[in-house]
Amino acid sequence: MIFFALLIAIVLDYSFPFPYAQRAQPLIEKWHGVVAVWTEDAPDWLVWALRVGTPALAAALTYWLILWIAEPFAWVWLTAVLYVCAGYGDFKDQMSPVGLFGRVIAAVEAGDGEFNAKAAIQYAWRRVAGVWLAFLMLAIVGFGPAGAVLFRLATPSSDPDKPSSAFALKAWHYITWIPARAMILGCGMVGAFDGAMGAWRQPAGEDASPEDNEALVLDGVMGSFGDSAVVTPGMVERLMTRFLRLLLGVVLLATLIL
Repeated sequence: MIFFALLIAIVLDYSFPFPYAQRAQPLIEKWHGVVAVWTEDAPDWLVWALRVGTPALAAALTYWLILWIAEPFAWVWLTAVLYVCAGYGDFKDQMSPVGLFGRVIAAVEAGDGEFNAKAAIQYAWRRVAGVWLAFLMLAIVGFGPAGAVLFRLATPSSDPDKPSSAFALKAWHYITWIPARAMILGCGMVGAFDGAMGAWRQPAGEDASPEDNEALVLDGVMGSFGDSAVVTPGMVERLMTRFLRLLLGVVLLATLIL
């Protein structure tokens, strides 16, 4: 069930990318507004629980309800939620010559800018690979698509006017601990293994910490490109495609064995 949900969601997302910013984001912002009214003087943990934990729990409860009422249709709910939360099609569009990162690399080639490979990797991690891995992590233990919802809603905002609370950042650390290491391992297997593992063991920078999950992902994925002096959007896109194939292969093998 999990394999087919993942496969179909990816195919749908690739063919018809879900307009998350236009369809889902306004609903999320509205929910956050409601929570803000309810929790004006509440502690950070309660605000986070309502903003992030409640939708994730609702996704799991709906999955369990469908399992109880009509089990064969549970995979439809898995597929639908993953399709909404993941952004593989949007990611590929942004990596194309006319997409966000494609336009950046075109400006670099024209001498008008500098391509930030780590920003592209962070986009792939937060919008694509991390969602897939979090989905699998909780789906395997019976929580349905809750992992995809949890990861997507817990992702810190890149808007400096909307800083995350200390509790939200700590929760983000625990949520991403396993997916971050799984992504580095996977990218190492489809890329330069020694480079990815070396970055994992020895994070770059004097102040780098092996417990900083996102920094670990950025360094590890950069390491998986090996000795390449220049990383392009096309290289990031191809690495994620190979990572996806590996992920599908592992899930299919586990499905057949178990």
